[in-house]
Amino acid sequence: MFAEIKRLFKHSIVYGVGHFLTRFVGFALLPIYANLLTTGRFGDYVLIFMFLGFANVIYIYGLDSAFLRFYLLETDDKERKEILSTAFISLFATSLVLSFIILYASEWLSVVIFDTPEYFHFFQWASGILLFDTISVLGFLILRAEERSTVFVSIKLINVLIAIGLNILLVIFLKKGVEGIIISNFIASLVTSIILIPIISKKLRLIFSTHFYKELLKFGLPYILPGLSLISMELIGIIFIENILGREPLGIYRASYKLAMALSLIVAAFRFAWQPFFLSVAKNEDAKKIYARVLTYFLLFISWFYLLISLFAKDLVQFGVSGYHFLGPDYWEGVEIIPVVMLSYIFYGLYVNFIVGIYLEKKSIYLPYITGVSALVNIALNFILIPAMGIMGAAVATAGSYFVMAGLMFLVSEKFYPVRYEYVRILKIALITSLCFFVGYFGYTPYQPYLKVIIFLLFPFILKIAGFFNKEEMKKLKETFSL
Repeated sequence: MFAEIKRLFKHSIVYGVGHFLTRFVGFALLPIYANLLTTGRFGDYVLIFMFLGFANVIYIYGLDSAFLRFYLLETDDKERKEILSTAFISLFATSLVLSFIILYASEWLSVVIFDTPEYFHFFQWASGILLFDTISVLGFLILRAEERSTVFVSIKLINVLIAIGLNILLVIFLKKGVEGIIISNFIASLVTSIILIPIISKKLRLIFSTHFYKELLKFGLPYILPGLSLISMELIGIIFIENILGREPLGIYRASYKLAMALSLIVAAFRFAWQPFFLSVAKNEDAKKIYARVLTYFLLFISWFYLLISLFAKDLVQFGVSGYHFLGPDYWEGVEIIPVVMLSYIFYGLYVNFIVGIYLEKKSIYLPYITGVSALVNIALNFILIPAMGIMGAAVATAGSYFVMAGLMFLVSEKFYPVRYEYVRILKIALITSLCFFVGYFGYTPYQPYLKVIIFLLFPFILKIAGFFNKEEMKKLKETFSL
């Protein structure tokens, strides 16, 4: 069991580095945006990139998940190539059509989203970003399926360096503002797709299998609504905030939201490695025990990271040099939402863990119901909470809807593929994390900074005292730290 989990951990770290590098663009440039863009202009940036996230789900229409499943479980090399070719031809053709539609409707989209036609050029650049990102999807999936995580990370690094360099040039020096950010992403996406095309073409055959296409669509299409629901759970909050509170509170909300997304890096890293992993061990007689232990370790690690970010977020945001801060003073009031938003990503991590049963038993038809109900909960909570609580209401609504989504996924997955999770150990993690958070976050003393550091460092020792680690794990830890 430990050997299998070690393999998952290894690839999770590598993918984590890759995903961190990708998201690092946003984190590294956040202080620049927050100091050079007004809160209103930052709100414009938020809206166009939410459009990109929403449209990306439509462009891929679940074929990424379907491809990974059928490609990994297929043992015949010829049929693997048919699956790849069918998926690529389909995605390339539909993405071309969709990009032409966006180009044609760019002024209309600008009016709908920004209430003015003057931002039509944002959508023209966006149509190219979506096209090239879709072309890149299968290349990255092939690298994941073949566990070529180092190559995966290397290409992500190139993408990051291009994006950061162009953002510095266009936003800082040429003062292009939001358009400069979009152009930087366009060029980075173009270069990435060019690098990945040789990886795809080595395995590509111009064959279109109607049989595999039907299978891909049957499994993949149910992922559209879940994908849109996941995006909408962020988008709904943005729409409510803009309409009820205004564009400036939206900018404040999203700046802090982006900091909270640090936790999403761990979840994304895990998700990239998790799908190929659980498919590869599915026929193992100890598969369910492995899945249960993985959930325990996942929660252990992500809870510790949660404490790190939530306890020190305010210190990071207000850190300044020569009058410049990580976030400008206008954004400081949004820091309080960070611990709440991060809970959303913990619940999403549970959802990702529980999806095993749906995946293995080919029950993806349930996904639209699970995520659809969660999106409705999100709408209701935003409607009730934002007028009363402001941007904190949106954060609570997001966390609540992700909690519902994880709970529903657990119930459905357990029905078709029951796994005996380590509930007592999970409860210990939850209780001790909560205790450490409340003492460190609300325990105001003259020595609070030191108190937070001590609490963070003591977290694993408190778990040990509570009897969390078993004898086998203690033995492994001793062997590791004795080297």
